[in-house]
Formats: sequence, structure tokens, C-alpha cells
Amino acid sequence: KLDVYFGINRFVDVAFWAHIAINFNLMYKSPHGWVYDRKKIAHRYLSSWFTIDLLSVIPFDIALLVLDLRDEVKVLRLFKLLRLLKLARLLRAQRLLQRWEAKSG
Repeated sequence: KLDVYFGINRFVDVAFWAHIAINFNLMYKSPHGWVYDRKKIAHRYLSSWFTIDLLSVIPFDIALLVLDLRDEVKVLRLFKLLRLLKLARLLRAQRLLQRWEAKSG
């Protein structure tokens, strides 16, 4: 059953995939100044938030539908935990946006 919630989840997933792509190119400030080197940026991102970011964009709700596991209690608990990861990502994205706006303005 496709519903509004499913559509919103796909929109959020696309936004998070874009956010992952941006994080591989987003300069950061080190104690020695701004870092623009893409290899260093990628390494820093891969060793910090990347795993959580990647897990938060996997469409587990689609997998549950395909595998018909929606009634399994453990799977539902895992699905809820993964939704919390998405919420953590939203909060992190909000902080990044605020930081970006402060630098731009």
C-alpha cells in the first residue's frame, strides 16, 4: 500500500542522499585553517558520520514490504531504531544548515 507516509519517506531519502554527496565535498575547518582537499574531506567524513548517514537512507520500509516481514516484532523494533537514526540525521542537518547560514551571512 503506497500512502503519503511512503512518499514523504522517499522525499526524505532523496534529500539525505543529496546530503551525503554534499558531505563528500564540504570543506571543514581544522586547527590549521579551512581544508579544501577532497581526499581529506572524504576521509574525515568516512571516519565520522558516514556509516550512520548511510544506514539512515537505506529504505528498510521497502524491504519489509517486499519480504512481507511487517508483522515480525524484532524487525519492527529495528525499523523504529532506524527511524531514530533518520531523526538524528535531521537534527544534524539542521545544525549544519545553521552553520552554513552563519558563514554565508
